[in-house]
Amino acid sequence: MTQNGTQATRCFLAIISSILVLSLANAHAQTSDWDGTGFVTIGGGTQSSNQAFKSTKSVEKYGELAEFETDYSSSNGAILDVSAGIRVWRKLAFSVGVSLFESQDNIRGQGTVPNPLFIGRPRTVTFEGASFQHRQLGIHLSMVYVIPLSDRIRVSVFGGPTLFRLNQDIVEDLQLGPETGAPFFNTVDVQSAVATSVTQSGFGGHFGFDGTYLLTSQFGVTGIFRFAGGSVELLDESSATSIDVGGPQLSGGLRLFF
Repeated sequence: MTQNGTQATRCFLAIISSILVLSLANAHAQTSDWDGTGFVTIGGGTQSSNQAFKSTKSVEKYGELAEFETDYSSSNGAILDVSAGIRVWRKLAFSVGVSLFESQDNIRGQGTVPNPLFIGRPRTVTFEGASFQHRQLGIHLSMVYVIPLSDRIRVSVFGGPTLFRLNQDIVEDLQLGPETGAPFFNTVDVQSAVATSVTQSGFGGHFGFDGTYLLTSQFGVTGIFRFAGGSVELLDESSATSIDVGGPQLSGGLRLFF
């Protein structure tokens, strides 16, 4: 997703959320206070994550440096979503939620590797791969405004900070194939890209809304929309890579009020 596309999506979601908040505020006078103690929610769904980033790496081969740049592109994936909240005042609650998102990145890269016979005569290489792990754990601290619209329907708006924990496979080396183009070995193939798993944390924020239909006085089915966003900087021995994390999340599940 391009930067302009991301900004447009965030603006659109902000407008939709504002309209929802105003609608709920208008309904406030017609509803009673939520008099429960708290709630627990468990569910799952999908996260849109059309994000891309680059990493660079330099490694020693044949007494010189091989240098290459790798492009990563992530795809949509499934999320597990769990949260619990406690009422602090009237319709206002504080909640802690955890979402786990996983996807498989595709990679494409290019660079140069030294010649085993001649100093200062690097060869150009290209490579690609799939199934590079991309995992995001989000811990969401939220203030939640719960409104009972009827005996069966409750809606909520929420928002707050998010702590992200990112686990990402990063290309750290290239496994080269047999040297060809004798006697000067001007060409070489890449057999595989060797990856290492890097884990770092970063901060961001989130907002969203949900609706619950009660099957009993306390138990029901719920649908949740959340937009979470932030960035994480992955550090290794030779480089630092900033990665955008989060995205629109849509999930459904079960909610227990108590």
